[in-house]
Amino acid sequence: MKLAISVCKSCGSNRIRDRGELPPLDPRLFAGQTSDVPIVAGHLFVCETCHLQFREPCLNDQQLLALYKQLPDTIWTDNEPRAYWPRIQNAINTYSSNNTLLDIGCYRGDFLAWMPASWNRLGIEPSIKAAQFAAGRGITILGATIEDGTVPDPRPGVVTAFDVIEHIVTPLSFLKNIRDCLDREGCIVIMTGATDTWPFRLFGRHYWYSALPEHVTFYNLAWFRWAASRLNMRVVSHSYFSSEPRGIRQWLRECALISLHTLVQSLKRLGIADRAIGAIPYGKLALSWRTVPWWKHSEDHILVVLKNNVTSDN
Repeated sequence: MKLAISVCKSCGSNRIRDRGELPPLDPRLFAGQTSDVPIVAGHLFVCETCHLQFREPCLNDQQLLALYKQLPDTIWTDNEPRAYWPRIQNAINTYSSNNTLLDIGCYRGDFLAWMPASWNRLGIEPSIKAAQFAAGRGITILGATIEDGTVPDPRPGVVTAFDVIEHIVTPLSFLKNIRDCLDREGCIVIMTGATDTWPFRLFGRHYWYSALPEHVTFYNLAWFRWAASRLNMRVVSHSYFSSEPRGIRQWLRECALISLHTLVQSLKRLGIADRAIGAIPYGKLALSWRTVPWWKHSEDHILVVLKNNVTSDN
């Protein structure tokens, strides 16, 4: 079933294409927590003007914010430094214009607490409990969103957002608000899933990353370059990587599971009977799955650094 929508959530273009239904999800869960707000999987759309991909229908930013405020502080915890944090720290050290760091979606402040104490560490966090935990670690919480946060003085030399922008319905305005609170020669460092990586390209709308109900928008380098040009900014650095340590056995196992899932779903879409699909090795098992197998060890994330276009005359 095709959905009729009018414009892109980022650029307003009507040059959008329906890529089909997204994987089914449990309508009672949001970020792994029980929710009273019904959520449907919807379809995956792609904008042929700005290259954004997005879920439709989805909750709006206000509805999503209300759900995030209720989340506990026990979901996205990092007891050990993440493998990619040194990569991010290197980007920060290279492009930041001062030692004030603002992390949007800082949650409990794990990354900020890991950074050297020489940094002035600020956070934006909607989860009330997680924000309280971060504040208890000495992190200054400015607000629940970048829109209602107080612009610090001095302005941050770097604003970071890791695994955040995919939760934002209107990403261009989100980036604009970040730019407007940034030091003139500062930088924005963003990490998110990337639709121009080969795992996304291979599995398309069946990919595990697109199956999470809290993920509503999906990005690539072309979109970041498009957005930067609209905000008088430029992409000064980008790289692709896995958000998890690369273990070959885990990588192969996860790849096999999601490949089997995609094969079975494609056969079902072609009208192949479940009995015939069940004759495929592990076909019966895949038919019983209600969620998409995760492939967290694949190289499917992008780290992007943006800076203002500034001249000596500005």
